[in-house]
Amino acid sequence: MSSLYDWAKGYLKIGWSVFPVNNDKTPATPEVIPYRSKYAADEELHQWFDAGNKGIAVITGKLSKITVIDDDSARKSGLAPDLLKNIKSSVMSKTGTGGKHYFLKYEEGFGNKVNIAGKNIDLRSEGGYVIIPPTTRNVEGKVLTYEWLSPPTFGNLSKMPSLSCTPEIVGAIKKISTTTLNINDYLFVGEGQRNDGLFRLTRSLLNRIPKENVYDMVKNIARNYHPPLPDSDVETIFKQAVRYYEEQKKLRSKSPRKIKEIVVERMKEREFEKIAPSTGYAGLDKLIVGFIPCNLYCLTGDTNSGKTVLCCNFAVNVARQKKKVLYIALETGNKIVEVLASVRLKKAYRELTEEDLEDKDSYIDLFVDRDIESIEDLEKTLNSLEEHYDLIIIDHIGYFVSDKANFLQEQANILKRLRYLTKERKTAILIVAHLRKRAKEQKKDYVPTSDDIAGSASFKQDSTDVMIVLREKDEFDPHHLKVTEKGWLYITKTKGNSVGGIELTFNDVTFEKYALITEVNENEIVKNWNSLAPANN
Repeated sequence: MSSLYDWAKGYLKIGWSVFPVNNDKTPATPEVIPYRSKYAADEELHQWFDAGNKGIAVITGKLSKITVIDDDSARKSGLAPDLLKNIKSSVMSKTGTGGKHYFLKYEEGFGNKVNIAGKNIDLRSEGGYVIIPPTTRNVEGKVLTYEWLSPPTFGNLSKMPSLSCTPEIVGAIKKISTTTLNINDYLFVGEGQRNDGLFRLTRSLLNRIPKENVYDMVKNIARNYHPPLPDSDVETIFKQAVRYYEEQKKLRSKSPRKIKEIVVERMKEREFEKIAPSTGYAGLDKLIVGFIPCNLYCLTGDTNSGKTVLCCNFAVNVARQKKKVLYIALETGNKIVEVLASVRLKKAYRELTEEDLEDKDSYIDLFVDRDIESIEDLEKTLNSLEEHYDLIIIDHIGYFVSDKANFLQEQANILKRLRYLTKERKTAILIVAHLRKRAKEQKKDYVPTSDDIAGSASFKQDSTDVMIVLREKDEFDPHHLKVTEKGWLYITKTKGNSVGGIELTFNDVTFEKYALITEVNENEIVKNWNSLAPANN
């Protein structure tokens, strides 16, 4: 028996964009709009569907290349053969309430419509979605199951008709006024349609009347449903509709930019590049220029590969240029002062004195543990500080994510806000991220790539530069946990010069353990990352 994840993965293979839904048919992820223009990553599918307690919905419209006629006319005085007589789709499903979904080829020009000709027939096109098999819903103790009557095989998809082949439906749609809104269409809906209907009504009203008036109106309508919708559900639906509405406004307002505008921005970027503090590694500066203001940098690597130690080396190197650094140590806590002192003084940890740790002339400020608990805390704190920081290090970003059920979505939103912060504060931000856990069967000398970052799509999209640190494994360690002093830092994405890497020497494996990391040869750039481990090829 296939799992929900297997079903979702199968839908992606035929080009359908899917996302999870709750028992009441509302989205089970905070944001749906992004999946109208991109497919979910495999890790998102696992997060959504591995537990097996969600339903599956497909985004209709351009990306999935489908338009769907949602026939629930049996709820309203029988079927509507006059409208549906020419429907002969090769892809059809039965809904949980006994209705039918007719899947058609996507055509531009048809939006989402409800209650066409008063027949409980809806149209789902660009911006819409429908629930698909094998979703099950529990309503008043009854299990409602969605089933395929004619499944979406590649052969069946190629035979799907278009909406223009159904003149009765098209004619009924044309009779619907685009300037008026019939509230009655949304008043008398069944229990399984309340959330979806209210969501669509809210979207329509937001295009017509002020937002503050819409909420009161839809709340009163929801109270007249049978049974009524709780105010908490109404508030959630309202917020989802507002997000959708505002995103649509942005899309409608976009227009091409003049070359002159881009040139002005590029010249500003060049000025920032001139004042960017060095990373402290000449070879790395050749690749990424330095820590450029308004840029977002991501550093990742395996557990115990030296990410925090490398960040401390960056911090000390920047501070030596009399540039200010803010280090947010969410994982290491107070021990971070020992790592920083060990780098600065080239001393073993056990030799450090209290005076060594104090560093009275330091250009580095710290937040540790839960001083900063969220991205909201960081934004408020930076806005309240008069101090300008040339580099902000967040070690690591996972501590800012509070919604573990929607980890990837929230992390993606945090990355966008951090990217905005870099521009607002004219600073560079370096975030530490963890790699996804790899399968046990993957080889011990596997070389990670940016695709292995948890939430890789967002990091690759919003980070200006992505860096991966790799350590050589100790061949005499049977458990493959120990590493040698040899390591590399590789740039897999950059707005600087080019991708490549540098070889590093870590001094944290000897008895006289200290945190300084040195560059092996500043004139030698590693170009072939995979050559470090043939097991990847």
